[in-house]
Amino acid sequence: MGGSVLTVVGLGPGDDRYLSRETIAALQATERRWLRTVRHPAAGWLRDSGLVFASCDDLYERYDDFDRVYQAIVERLLEGLAAGPLVYAVPGSPLVAEATVRLLTERLPPGRLRILPAMSFLDLCYQRLAIDPLACQLTILDGLAVNSWPAGLGNCLITQVHSRMVASEVKLALANYVGDEQVVTVLRRLGTSGERVGQCRVFELDRLTDIDHLTTVYLAAGPDCQHWRRSARPLVGIMAGLRAEDGCPWDRQQTHRSLGRYLIEECYEVLAAIDSGDQKNLCEELGDLLLQIVFHARIAEENGHFSFDDVVRAICDKMVRRHPHVFAGGEAGDAAAVLANWERIKQQEKPPGGSRLDGVWPGLPALLRALKLQEKAADAGFDWPDWQSAWPKIGEEMQELIGELAGENPDSEAVTAEVGDLLFAVVNVARKLGVEPELALQAANRRFARRFAEVERQVAGRGGRWGDFSLAELDQFWEMAKCREAEKIVFEVDSD
Repeated sequence: MGGSVLTVVGLGPGDDRYLSRETIAALQATERRWLRTVRHPAAGWLRDSGLVFASCDDLYERYDDFDRVYQAIVERLLEGLAAGPLVYAVPGSPLVAEATVRLLTERLPPGRLRILPAMSFLDLCYQRLAIDPLACQLTILDGLAVNSWPAGLGNCLITQVHSRMVASEVKLALANYVGDEQVVTVLRRLGTSGERVGQCRVFELDRLTDIDHLTTVYLAAGPDCQHWRRSARPLVGIMAGLRAEDGCPWDRQQTHRSLGRYLIEECYEVLAAIDSGDQKNLCEELGDLLLQIVFHARIAEENGHFSFDDVVRAICDKMVRRHPHVFAGGEAGDAAAVLANWERIKQQEKPPGGSRLDGVWPGLPALLRALKLQEKAADAGFDWPDWQSAWPKIGEEMQELIGELAGENPDSEAVTAEVGDLLFAVVNVARKLGVEPELALQAANRRFARRFAEVERQVAGRGGRWGDFSLAELDQFWEMAKCREAEKIVFEVDSD
């Protein structure tokens, strides 16, 4: 394809020391030179060498966002190319963080676009930081696009931190990941006589007075980074879109109260996935549960109460605070000691007064709340020593229930109370046996459903109706279902 050729060269990361011979030759071989910006140390070398050039700096003043600036630069270059070949020089490397070059590759065929390699500012960053980007699994992030950062940060370079305003955005984003006090390295004007490499804490980033277009921030995921946050920023953004004025009508109508039933449902679906052993399903259900948390946090943020970042920060702070044996040089010999420390710290965090049972939410499922109440009482020393000691309480509660039922007209409220006491006593024994009563009952429900379905198949297979079979016959079908279940378990164990 005919037409003039546009040659793109990189001016390197600093002064003329980093210009390649190929770049110098290309600049000297033409009279038509364009610089994206003269705000680069190597621009002075071009002047000193008598190489006349034009720049696109006026476009930065004309437009108020970078996308429009870059589009205008490309249009200017294409218009100039119509008059003959030209050389276009950009800071650093043409193929690293250079939006105008990406746009040019979309507009010009390969035969009319020639891109010469050049040293990038990243190379100097690696050298000054003494890191191997592959060995440390370095991530390179755009300081102008903090909302597109990944869910978790490791070692990363944050580029294009060209002003205190951008530094403020980067500061707020980093605080969500690593907290305000985390130390970061700031690299300024690398490859020039004014080069500076220093450190500051995250909250100090936008207080630095010498931030300019040659500023990069490095975050190291070292052993001192104990308050490492994880972000669900992409999901948070999706939820914000769903709740926006032009978002989803159903999502916009929801409140904390209307979402309550879905939160409970998702919790039970997670438990079902755990019980099934289906890891793919568990991953999906955990995502559904996380969505509910993000949903509630978004509603709270809209009402000016708290954000999802506040939720993450609070739980991270709590986990660090309650694990001094991991994060503060404390000691805990075993799991029991860990739990004891947890409860001790938790009690210290509570305001004085009140009951030990105040933290057990009344809206929990009844079996789970009974377990939590008993655990709280046990922490205070109000507990049976073992399951054998708790067992007689079940018999005692059964006798009291039988006593209430013995009369001619049993009091329904009293019967209800005794049934509740009996269930509470069973939970106590389950707890002492190390059995989660809620999970145990869920498993019993599933067993009942499976066995009842088998009874239904037996009835249907004999061509009859339920009324055609006695209770003894139906019970025989039930026992057959139990036997088949046991045989299946034995077969699976033997197969393993």
